Amino acid sequence: MRPVAPPAYRSSKSQTPTSSPHRRQPEFLDDEAKPERGHRIYQTNRELMDSCDAVIANLTPFRGISADPGTVFEAGYMIGQGKRAFGFTLNSQRYRERAGASDLDELGHTIENFEMSDNLMIEGGIRDSGGQLFMSGQPGEHRFFSAELFRRCVRALAHV
Repeated sequence: MRPVAPPAYRSSKSQTPTSSPHRRQPEFLDDEAKPERGHRIYQTNRELMDSCDAVIANLTPFRGISADPGTVFEAGYMIGQGKRAFGFTLNSQRYRERAGASDLDELGHTIENFEMSDNLMIEGGIRDSGGQLFMSGQPGEHRFFSAELFRRCVRALAHV
């Protein structure tokens, strides 16, 4: 099986690689325009996802009531390629509870109530890919990460 997750990046200021020496590392120039740097990171991430058989996504809400949009894109990209997606979240509240536990938001829009951890498209995509979403009711060793939940994803992936 090919790798599951992309390696970290090395900046031009750091000479210490943070990932496998077999991976192409983007070089960041100090005078490079930020939009260009961002696009190169996107392209490299896509190449890395293309080289993987599956994804394990940390879907713990980040900067809002839902998972990080970049992580959601990555999971969707992999699912769209017919690859398995697994995910985990440290937040045990359902999406509707995080959204205010009412029928409508402040703009009068309906808040979905499917008793899912996050938006139905996220959890539905993971399920249809043959993957699984793991939820924790207890904090991890970091506010946004749990090695135990990550290990559960790896074990589930190894058994497919």
